[in-house]
Order: sequence, then C-alpha cells, then structure tokens
Amino acid sequence: SIGAEGQLYMGALGATFVGLFLGDLAPVIGIPLAITMGFIFGAFWGGIAAFLKVKFQANEIIVTIMLNHIAIQISNYLISGPWRDPEVTEPFTAIIAPGTQLPIILPGTRLHGGFLLAVIAAVILWWVFRKTVFGYQIEVLGANRKAAEYSGISTSRLIFLTMLISGGLCGLAGVGEVAGIHHRMIEAISPRYGYTAVAIALLGRNRPLG
Repeated sequence: SIGAEGQLYMGALGATFVGLFLGDLAPVIGIPLAITMGFIFGAFWGGIAAFLKVKFQANEIIVTIMLNHIAIQISNYLISGPWRDPEVTEPFTAIIAPGTQLPIILPGTRLHGGFLLAVIAAVILWWVFRKTVFGYQIEVLGANRKAAEYSGISTSRLIFLTMLISGGLCGLAGVGEVAGIHHRMIEAISPRYGYTAVAIALLGRNRPLG
C-alpha cells in the first residue's frame, strides 16, 4: 500500500467532523471519539483499495496512489466549500471544539498526545506480530502469498483486514495533525508524510518498534 497519504487526509477529516459538528464535548468523550472517527475514516479509505484488490485483483500500488489524490481533492473541496470557516478568507475550517483537541504533553513544545498514541499503537502491533496467529499469518502472506494459500490461510480475508487496520493507523496520523497541532483542517495538512512513512518503515526494517 502506498495509500498512507490519502488515509491520513481521511483520518484528519474524520477528526475534523467530530470537532466541528458534534458539539462541545467533554475531553473524556470528545478525544476518544475523534480518534475513533479518524481511524474509521482511514480504514474506510484503505478498505476501498482492499476491496478492489480482493474482488478484481486490482494493483494495490496504483489504486492507493490514485486514492491519495482523490482524498486530497475531497479535503480541498470541503475546506473551500461546505466546511470553510466563514470568518476568514483562507481555505480552512473553523477551530475544532476544545474537547476534541489532544493535550500538549511537554509544555512549550508541540509534542501532543498523538505521540503517546503512536507509541501505544507500535507496542500493540509488536505484540500482534510476535504473539498471535493473526500476526504470523500476515508475516506468511507478506513473504509468499501462494505459500499462505497452500497452508490454508484465507488470503482474501487477511488482505482486507490488514489494509483496513493499516488505513486506520494512517488515519490516526491525520487525527494528530488536526487535533494535536493545527486544531482545524487546512490545505496541504500533510507535507507528504504518507510517502515519507514508506522510507521510515524501511529504515525500521518493517518492524513496528523500528
């Protein structure tokens, strides 16, 4: 999947939706809801590519790159039109509700709660890959799809689940940008973080903790 960029944008839109349209929620409700919605939006975007891969054997690299551009254009449309802040001339939304903003964990910096979310996600994924059958099946599928099929693994189901989860995780990155830093949806909210993430994954030897 090269779709992290688009999934990030969709996750950012999910968090923005909660912050703009669901009222001034208490942080104990608003923050988890923004995180959940961002995950769902990102997972949905990853799920489109997964469906096309499983159903029609569409090349996931081409599909996810195309979906990146579509997600960015959807974002641009919303923040220049229906979601635009009427009080300003620039194309961005109003500030999201305070109850959906991630707290700063190091005063005087922009280091926010999204960092802890990333650490938790990495630890959970490490545990999944090291300790569960599901993680082992993903490893086998990634190494050799035919071997996975011969061993009785439902590869179509696994591809779908894996791309849903990865899309949701990329959506969390978008939540961090909106709820942790900008507190609104803006154009070009990601300076190609999704593509940079591919290089980072390779530097980390494709391991969650790396």
